[in-house]
Order: sequence, then C-alpha cells, then structure tokens
Amino acid sequence: MQIFLKNNLQFLRPQWPALEKVRAFVTTRIGGDSQSPYDAFNLAGHVGDNPNQVAANRQALGTALNLPNEPLWLAQEHTVDAIHWQGQTYPRPPVADASWTNQSGQVSSEHRSMYSLRTSEHHRCTLSPAARGRCQLDKSIGAGVV
Repeated sequence: MQIFLKNNLQFLRPQWPALEKVRAFVTTRIGGDSQSPYDAFNLAGHVGDNPNQVAANRQALGTALNLPNEPLWLAQEHTVDAIHWQGQTYPRPPVADASWTNQSGQVSSEHRSMYSLRTSEHHRCTLSPAARGRCQLDKSIGAGVV
C-alpha cells in the first residue's frame, strides 16, 4: 500500500495489477472534522457522529480525491450482502456490507473505506465482502476491489 496525504487527509492506495481505469483508496482517521469518539475523518452517517461533521468529511473526501460524483453511502453492517449499484438513488442509505458497480464514473463505498471504480464497458468491477482488507484481481471479469 502507498500512503499519501491530500488536503491534510491521509489515504492508502493499493499497489496491485488492476485495470488503469480502476481507482481504489482506503481512508484513515487522519484529518477531518469529527470529534471523539469518532475522530477525526469519520465518513459513516449511521454511527451517531454529528451529521454536519460527517457531511464536512464527505465533502473533503470528494474534493481531495476529485470524485466524479457522490458515493453510494451505506448503513454498513457486517453481513454477506453487497449492493450492485447502477446509479439509482435511495431514500436513505441502504443496509449492506459493501457495494459494487460496473458503471463508469460511479463511486462505491463502505463506511470505513472508499472504492472509486471507473470501468470500461468491456470490464466489470466487483467488491467482495468476503475478502475484507485484501486486493485481488479476478481475470475472468476484470478487476476486483476489496
């Protein structure tokens, strides 16, 4: 993993043999506006943190990483459920462990980590909740981000 700072926020970037158009980042607690016990760069809106601080952290994330759109934010629970996100909107954050997309320019997320997936129409990217914390390449479908 490569560690880098952008706008006073710390990120990890996997060093893996993924497609050039697939970008993956992992956030850390360094930077951000949240106060204890959520300090400091909390992105989860469902854990009791001040909503204004979470919104500021999410805004800072989008700016620092130059995200193409707002991520699909989840009410993350450790389950086997992953949402196939195709840009649809939800009235409130869906409950799931992860999300994945095969749509170019969509940003999938998990409440502690950010996965920016940019795919071509010829490849599909998946997010596997079963392989938490590891990056892997699935040659049969393109690239996987976990």
